[in-house]
Parts: sequence; structure tokens; C-alpha cells
Amino acid sequence: MARKLVLCVSARHLTAAVWDGRRLASMRRFEEAHEADHHGFADMLRGARGLPVYLMADTLDEDYRLETLPHALGQDRREMLERKLKQLYRTTPFYGAVMQEREASRRRDDRYLFAALTNPDGFSTWLQILTANAASLAGVFLLPTLSLGLLKKLELKEPNLLLVSKHEAGVRQTFVKDQRFRISRLTPLRHAQGAATIEFSAEEIRNTRMYLDALNVMHVDDVLTVIILDHDGTLAPLTNAVVAGRRNLRALRVGPEEIVSKVGIDRETLASSPDALHLFLLGQESSPKFNLAPPAMTSAFVRHRLTRRIYAATAASALVAALWTGLNVYQVIGLKGQAAEVEALAQQETLRYQKLTRNFPPAPVPSEQLKLTVEVAERIAGMARLPDTAFQVVSRSLDRYPTVRLNALQWKVGRTAASADGGAATAPLSQSALLDVELTGPPGDYKETLASLNSFARDLGTNDKVAGAKIVKVPLNLASSGTLSGSTAAPRREGAEAARFVVEVTLKPGV
Repeated sequence: MARKLVLCVSARHLTAAVWDGRRLASMRRFEEAHEADHHGFADMLRGARGLPVYLMADTLDEDYRLETLPHALGQDRREMLERKLKQLYRTTPFYGAVMQEREASRRRDDRYLFAALTNPDGFSTWLQILTANAASLAGVFLLPTLSLGLLKKLELKEPNLLLVSKHEAGVRQTFVKDQRFRISRLTPLRHAQGAATIEFSAEEIRNTRMYLDALNVMHVDDVLTVIILDHDGTLAPLTNAVVAGRRNLRALRVGPEEIVSKVGIDRETLASSPDALHLFLLGQESSPKFNLAPPAMTSAFVRHRLTRRIYAATAASALVAALWTGLNVYQVIGLKGQAAEVEALAQQETLRYQKLTRNFPPAPVPSEQLKLTVEVAERIAGMARLPDTAFQVVSRSLDRYPTVRLNALQWKVGRTAASADGGAATAPLSQSALLDVELTGPPGDYKETLASLNSFARDLGTNDKVAGAKIVKVPLNLASSGTLSGSTAAPRREGAEAARFVVEVTLKPGV
């Protein structure tokens, strides 16, 4: 927890200490009636400049009320509470409300605890000193509301608890029902000392019990557990004095050793002041809930907290930037190291190459010319074409037509005939082949022979690597100028006849 200045103000005294995150330090007591103490408190504020100030009031001028209001949320709830607080407390700016529970009835109303300091003039002197020194007032809190922090630490779970403690201002009695704050009373000790203090305190506790019965907060037969917070060991006889002749009271004493072990405060600090225990509780609270200070008085603290958050955000951004920069620097160093390793390897290979080339015979031509020769050879090899693709295309069709026999194949690579109109020089190279084939068929059935020839040519053209296939020579002259010869009297040949024809196949450019 951050450092802060914690104050406990009563009608005549002010106890101040610095909370350093774990313990109280520099605890001092100031009297309101002494002018020198006013200057001493101002000097303490100047020495703790920049620390937020948490002020805790322990005074008779306090008021507590339980109110039931309709359930509301957001802005409606804030406006409703503000109207109710102004109706209840018109003469003081120090008031506040906190919701304790929601009723189980059909309307599900909210139960609020309203509290106020009815006479702020009792510590106006200290407020003026705080204002004059531009202190960052975080809030004004009531001492009994901080007593709730002891319930969990001391493992107090009884339904009706009365916390009794001795302070600079007197004996404080705080009633807690079902772990919720209900009411608190402060009784000045005035001139009571020793045994008189014990008897006076016991009588006040018995009066408080009757007051609770009168308010119907408790039933007469309910047992009230009185927890005596004995910070200095002087209230030990109070345990028996409280329960003497009372069947509905039970008293438990929490001595200094138990307070030190369970709360965490050190023994020396606990014994230094009657208000030390509650100042310790105030220091442990990072943001106490029941703040009675008006917004106008806490504006400096709001600016202080906003400034700290900006500083924290700036520090976080700077840390992230530093980490990112460090990562980049680390990566750059790594890349430079890798570059140095690659450069060293390159130098080693260069030296090795030079060592090996010293034994080579002198080259007949310069290295640039050798390089150019290799590139031209690679280009020629890339442009070269072999008849393998043409052979594959023809073989595929011959496998489908077993009656067709290949006699010869002429393969060549050249410009396409379609570019003969003047663009032949720029036309792409393509492969072509002339197939000298013969078809074995029945004698005299020229129609069937021609159909088979055309089917064979179409099959060649369906291949995805073929640009076109056509018959350039047939075994029979089908022109109208052709002549027929022979005699019908000649004997008919019954054996199969072979018809020879020529097919031209052109592959697609680039194949």
C-alpha cells in the first residue's frame, strides 16, 4: 500500500502518523488548545507534502440513521440519496450513505445507513491548517465504521456484538448486528481514573444494552456479546464488571497480545496511543467506503490520484518502449552477428577458390566469354525439340486402330504455315509429322476405307497436344476429273487389300 498521512481527530486532540505501507511511523499527538501544537502539525504536513491525508473523526457530534428506500440504480439512486441526505443534514457538509442490504419483501427495498458529523466546528482548526498547507485530503471517515475491519481479523461471528474500546476522546461502544454496523456511542471519561473508570464503563455498557432493547434492535432475551478491546491491559477487570448480575450479557476480552497477533500491529505502536489501533486499520484500507467529505474538499486528492495514474501509465509505456527497444537491439545484434559469420564464410570460400584455381591451366579464352558460351548452350538446349512427343501422339492413335499400319514418319520443326502472310519470321516454332500409313480392309469397299481414314485423322486431332491433323493423300482419286479403268468381267479378288494414304499432324507451339 502507498504512503499516506492518517489522522484521528477528537474534540481536544489530534493524533497523526505516517503509514509507510506496512506500519505506522512518526506518530505524534497535538492539543487543540496549544498554539505550538498548531505550528507543529503544520510542520508535519510540510514534511509529508505530497502524501494523501486520511482524516478519521472520533467525536460526540455524530449521527446514524437506518432508512429504507425504494430500489433504484445509477443516476436515479444518486439523486434519491442526495435529496434524502440534504433533508436529514442541512447544517453540515459532512454526510454520506451506504447500502447495507436489500430486503426480502415483495418490493425488495434497499436498507441504507446514513451518517453525518453534525458539528464540524469541533475540528475546524485542523481543517484550516490542512487547507492552508494545500494538503490532499482523501476523505473524512468515522472511527466506528473502521471497527468493522476487526470482525474478520478477530474471527467474531456472533449475531449481536458490542465492540468496546478506549480512546483519547473516551470509551467507544459500537453495536454490530449480523456483521452490519448499526449504532455507536462515545462516552467521555472526564476525570474517572482506575477503578472508577471500570465501574463507569460497565454502567455505560449496561445502559447501552437497555437502549438497544428500547429501540427494538434486540429482544430482551437475546444475548449481547461484549468484545472489550484492551490495547494496553487496563480494561481486564471490565470483563467481570459487565456481566455481574446480567444474564443477557456475555463479555470477551481481547488483550494486547491477541490484537498484535491477529491484527498485525506491533506492540510498541499499539501501546503508544489509544487511537493507534484504528489508525492502523485506516492505513490498511486502500479506499475506505464510508467517506463523508464533500467533493470540493477532495478535489486536490482527485488531482493527486489522477497525476499518479498518469505517471504510472507513463512509466508503464516507458517500460514497454524500453523492452521493445531492447528486443530490437538484441535482434539487430543477432543479425549483425549472423552477417559477420556469413561474411567470414564467404571470405573462407573465396580464399579456398583462389587456392584451388592456382593449379588450373590457363584458360584459352576470358572467363566472360566462357560464361557467355555456357549461357548460349543452355539457351540452345532449352530450344531444342525431339520427336518423342510426336511419337507418343501417333502411337496412341495407332493403338486404337489396329488395322492401320505405319510405314514411314517424317518429323520436322519449323514455322507454322499460318504465318506466311508476312509474320512468319516472328511465328512460334511447332512440330509436325507426315505419316505414311496403310489401312487393311475388304476389297472394293472404298466407302468403309475412307470412313476409317477420316476416323483415324479425327482421333489424332483430339489429342490435347495436337493443333490439327488432316489427310493429304488418299489411295483413290475422288476428283470429278478422274477416270476409272478395268473390266467387270475380271475375276473378283476375295482377299483383303491394303490402302495407302498420308496424314499430316501438326503439334501445338511450345510442345
